Amino acid sequence: KGEGNYLNSSKMGKNRARKRRLLLQQQQKESKEPSDATSVTKDSNTDSNQDSEPKQKKEKLQAEEDKVEPKPTFPIRDISSLYAPTLTYECATESKCVSCAYKCACFDVALDCAFTSEVPNVRPETCPRSVVSNSDETIHTSAFQNGMNVLTVGDGDFSFSLAIARQILTMQNDDTKTEKSSSNVVATSYEDEKTLRRVYPNFDDTLKQLKQLGAQVLFKVDATRLHECADLVSNNQSFHRIVWNFPCAAVPDGLDGQNKEMDHNRSLVQTFVEDVLQHGLIDEHFGEIHMAHKTKP
Repeated sequence: KGEGNYLNSSKMGKNRARKRRLLLQQQQKESKEPSDATSVTKDSNTDSNQDSEPKQKKEKLQAEEDKVEPKPTFPIRDISSLYAPTLTYECATESKCVSCAYKCACFDVALDCAFTSEVPNVRPETCPRSVVSNSDETIHTSAFQNGMNVLTVGDGDFSFSLAIARQILTMQNDDTKTEKSSSNVVATSYEDEKTLRRVYPNFDDTLKQLKQLGAQVLFKVDATRLHECADLVSNNQSFHRIVWNFPCAAVPDGLDGQNKEMDHNRSLVQTFVEDVLQHGLIDEHFGEIHMAHKTKP
């Protein structure tokens, strides 16, 4: 019995030793598990960080974009109450003509500098309508066409009037012979003939060419009182185009009115337009008033 107990005790000792080893292994295993858990957690955090990096980068870019000011709409100035010739507007919007776009929107080189530096203005000759097209019916050149009656107002040396007359007062037939067109050009100046001859060296030559082409030239014509000019209203004619380039009030010493005369200039233009409309000088259906203004920074 004792031997048996001894044997049993010996077995128990071995079992206890085995249990202690198992327990120690278990403890060692458990002691390792937190380290593994930490590693797993670290790896998961790393994966999480890696996943969040693109998101954080995207959020940062979005924040930077939000800080960027929106691009302004050009032109800066309000032009909602301005008018533009129909042909010019259609050329700007349909043909994407830069020259006509500048005429319609009145882009300012200072206010619209971001736009004007990227899309600079171009010469009027680049306008698609400036290409002369010979045909049996009409000769197109910009907004002026054969068959039109054109009145120019305040033309300094009559060079502008001459340019129009050369285009619409002559036409080529099939035999390339020059014929008289059905157009009419009336060139007027606020000054008298003597003053223009003194101021402009080439005045006599320009005047001669105008008369040879069949244009009518009138002096001492007030643009705000066109209806009082007998030569304009005697035959009750109306004009398809009435043009006044750079309208401005005259000041002493033969200078043109500048910023100090701005209110006077506004009144001058308003009175001119009212006189034209009230006295039927412009064609009711196809007539246009053209004015060009200087722009300064």
